Amino acid sequence: MNPQQPTLSRELALVRVVAEQQDEARLENALSLVGAWSARLIELREGHFTAEISATPERLSKFLAALAEFGQVTAVRSGAVTLS
Repeated sequence: MNPQQPTLSRELALVRVVAEQQDEARLENALSLVGAWSARLIELREGHFTAEISATPERLSKFLAALAEFGQVTAVRSGAVTLS
């Protein structure tokens, strides 16, 4: 490993949000948040949605915290994958 070569570290997560309230405006806000964090919506059903995101572990934790205001958040995280 070359100490001068930069490393790149990312974590992949699948995130399901179960809406606490069936409110169209709140759902639109939650989906806007998904897009703003460069996540990808992979499933949208009545009462919940699932998104996929690849980010640094710190940024991923912040994304999950931001989604918590919209409902119950369940996430599966890959753990950090690093390329150097």
